[in-house]
Amino acid sequence: MMRTDETPGAVRRAAAGSGRALASLGSPLWAAILVATIIAAVFVGFGGLRPASASPTEIGVDEEARTSLYAVTVLDAETTDVVEDRMEADPGETLVVATLRVENLSDRPIDIGGSVDRVEARLVNTAAPLLALVDAEPTDYARSWRTDGSPGTVVLQPDVPAEVQIAWPVPEGSLADGILRLDVHEPEITTGKVILSSDHISWDRGDLVARIVVPLESS
Repeated sequence: MMRTDETPGAVRRAAAGSGRALASLGSPLWAAILVATIIAAVFVGFGGLRPASASPTEIGVDEEARTSLYAVTVLDAETTDVVEDRMEADPGETLVVATLRVENLSDRPIDIGGSVDRVEARLVNTAAPLLALVDAEPTDYARSWRTDGSPGTVVLQPDVPAEVQIAWPVPEGSLADGILRLDVHEPEITTGKVILSSDHISWDRGDLVARIVVPLESS
């Protein structure tokens, strides 16, 4: 097996040998084949066929992750058993609660955890959410609310940043390293195919844009 540190030398030797063979040939066709072979050897020898890195860009507290349709910034995060007047963890569970600043960059209102005006944003509470916990699988639906105490569901108007909290129930002992990792995905818009629902829009999970890494506080 060729070691990595031997690769450049082997490539040069192969190129030199091919060059001598090329000089002894008069056929333009064979010359073109040899040139293509040399180029391919150099490309492979220097890692041209190695898979691209799938590691997402990592950002931290107060750093914004921006997609084409929404932007999100994690302000802080904690684990707790109860959020007063909001929700309580069941036995064997804990709550991961993140405070975020979210901005709707689209031209239509969106609901963080549901749908509104025939737009299903799918930020949370779907099999493939755009905001996805890493290293912890929610045991139930996440809940969200505005930090200013406004009642009702969180509907984000276009170009109006809002501070919200999202709470995910997860198995007790999850995120034992005390770090919240939240993957942020680019939305891919799909529309209804049936006449009666042709104006229904959903944001499906696309490419991974960033991973937000935030220390968890305990309460």
